[in-house]
Amino acid sequence: MRRLPLFLFLALCGLLVALVVAWWQFFQMKKAIEIQIKQNQELIYRNAALQADIQDLKNGNDAVQERARLQLGMIKKDEVFVQVMDQPSAVQPVTAGQVSTQPEVQPNTENAARAQPAKPSNLKPVAPAPSNSVPNTR
Repeated sequence: MRRLPLFLFLALCGLLVALVVAWWQFFQMKKAIEIQIKQNQELIYRNAALQADIQDLKNGNDAVQERARLQLGMIKKDEVFVQVMDQPSAVQPVTAGQVSTQPEVQPNTENAARAQPAKPSNLKPVAPAPSNSVPNTR
């Protein structure tokens, strides 16, 4: 009789551990299902966009022309292509009076690491233009 309460207590502890493990697995599975549903929804949207692109390429000339322009750089006959850069060029514009055949040499100083390159005072910074590649048709 003395061992019965101890046996019941151990059985109760075992059932409690099994319940906690099952509860943990349930919530982990629920989390994994939510993540999978989100991934499936993103793939459904992507597939719908691809399907629309396929239909557009099958049915219209505009999509083919757009892809030829953007991906292959093709233009129509008698068309001027203008490309606008979104970053200013690393090469500074040079006017006729500034052309020099000899490179600028900086004097050797003790703090050569902190020495700044000489900048011409008559050059103005170029403002960045919007990043659009727009064909100009005449």
